[in-house]
Amino acid sequence: MTERDLKDQETVQEPVEELEETASNSVEESDTELAEKEVDTADNSEFFQQWKARHQAYLSSKMQDDEQEETQEEKESHPSLQHLKKVEEKEEKQETQAPRVKRKPIPSAIIWKSVPVFLVSFFLVISSIYFISPYSKQKNFTVTGNNRLSADKVLAYSQISSRDYALTTLLHKDDYAKNIEKTSAWVKSAKISYQFPQNFTIQVEEYTEIGFIKKGDKYHSVLSNGAISETAIQSDQLPKQYTSINLKDADLVKELALQLVKVKSDIVKNIETVDLTPTRATSDLLTLTMYDGNKVLVPLSEVERKLPYYEKITPQLTAASVVDMEVGIFSYAQ
Repeated sequence: MTERDLKDQETVQEPVEELEETASNSVEESDTELAEKEVDTADNSEFFQQWKARHQAYLSSKMQDDEQEETQEEKESHPSLQHLKKVEEKEEKQETQAPRVKRKPIPSAIIWKSVPVFLVSFFLVISSIYFISPYSKQKNFTVTGNNRLSADKVLAYSQISSRDYALTTLLHKDDYAKNIEKTSAWVKSAKISYQFPQNFTIQVEEYTEIGFIKKGDKYHSVLSNGAISETAIQSDQLPKQYTSINLKDADLVKELALQLVKVKSDIVKNIETVDLTPTRATSDLLTLTMYDGNKVLVPLSEVERKLPYYEKITPQLTAASVVDMEVGIFSYAQ
């Protein structure tokens, strides 16, 4: 194409563009003129004013929406933003697909520190269950060393209740043992021992029986501590060989028992009867009738000191004799 042809084309395009601009301007002017005419005709109409306000609000909201859509499209179409979005999506995908990080093991020092807490908690739970259950009140008792007292009486003297916990009995076992000693005149000492899980042993030491004292038609035991048993027995319940103490004064009975308990049991068992036979010189002189046929005269206050000599004198006696210990010690035939 020649230079002339290009010039002719440019000259043709310029009038065309001018015509288009003039046409658009004329259309805009006509639209504005029509709008102004319409506005002028409806200025006095209240309805038209309201419609105009709503229409302008609608146009402004539509323009804002269009601008937001354009900006969003521009953002999405921007290559750098698209790249960032892809990177974010890739990171999210990697996070979801990444394996879980293994937790570090708990240090052994912390574990050992928590062991006492665990043990205490475990003990408290087991103790609570134990005390709630009937098993906590079950107790088995064994009584040993009792000759005169029955096991049931010893248990009753202890004042241990079947409703008491086994642990309570264990913690207060010394108090229960003292109850036995205080309640029964027979008991010299009592001791309660425990064997796991529910077994208790009551070990009793009784006072020795010195003799019997008669009250009415019944007999009561005289114990080595000088006490007189409250339990009475009939004559047919007496042992085959026993010592009959014929003293009415309780103080004299107690003093005799405390004296005889220090003498050998073989000599005491050989005494058949004890009678008070005072003289002008000795108001507490006793006559002891022995089972071997001899008699012994000895002051009550000197029984512990003089009566043991009887064991040395009897081998020298050839017949039933009287061993007089009131002043000195000598013997003569009855």
